[in-house]
Amino acid sequence: MATSTTVRTAKTTSMSIAALFILAAAPQMLSLVHKASSATTLPASAAPIAATAMTIAVVFGVGVAVVLYLVIPAVFLWFYRSDETRKALEFYDRQPRWTDELPIPVLAMLLVAVFGAAFCLLSLATSVVPLFGLLLSGVPASAILVLLAAAFALAAFLIYHKRLAGWSLGVGLYLLIQASWLVSIMLVGMPAIATASGTPQEQIDSMRDSIAWHPAFMTMTGVVFLLAAVLYALYARKFFNSAVATASTQ
Repeated sequence: MATSTTVRTAKTTSMSIAALFILAAAPQMLSLVHKASSATTLPASAAPIAATAMTIAVVFGVGVAVVLYLVIPAVFLWFYRSDETRKALEFYDRQPRWTDELPIPVLAMLLVAVFGAAFCLLSLATSVVPLFGLLLSGVPASAILVLLAAAFALAAFLIYHKRLAGWSLGVGLYLLIQASWLVSIMLVGMPAIATASGTPQEQIDSMRDSIAWHPAFMTMTGVVFLLAAVLYALYARKFFNSAVATASTQ
């Protein structure tokens, strides 16, 4: 139905963001526990006050993480899955939209490509690119980011038209970037990448021993994301047509 476009766009976007936030909750919460358990021992006179303050800080931090990473995304998932929301939005939005022609998997890949282009352009502020273990900066990094943004924009255009070339380009870009990121994490580590990106040293020191920055943990989560994305892309491939097949049907 044409009037379901608001539901489709909002549902696809919110569910994607919610899933990312839920997956991000584990390292953040584990990091809080790790910091609390490895806190430096204080003198006996200060221990009760320090222990109480640490407990309050940990409980507050975990509570904020639960709300931001679990409760709010869960509310998004529940709200946009309900029939009442769908019917209300269909009632108030009766005008056909451009998203009505796109299956949800195609719309999801389109949003990823658009976000990829935007992320590359925003990364020009730091102009640091981890390239298979090499940390490029300055003009070379900026040139790569501009090329990647243009490639993502082209992929978004082709994906919108449901061209198989767009699917191939989008998947290829994701595999290339994810592989480069994983190799860089294993070879140089997150602290070096953060330093090259201009992250304040205090923040780097506070996260250096965090499990969220551990190379093994980051590699594991990166591989999980990679496999999930590839499987979803393989599922979405059936919604795309080659240029030759499209031309033959016109």
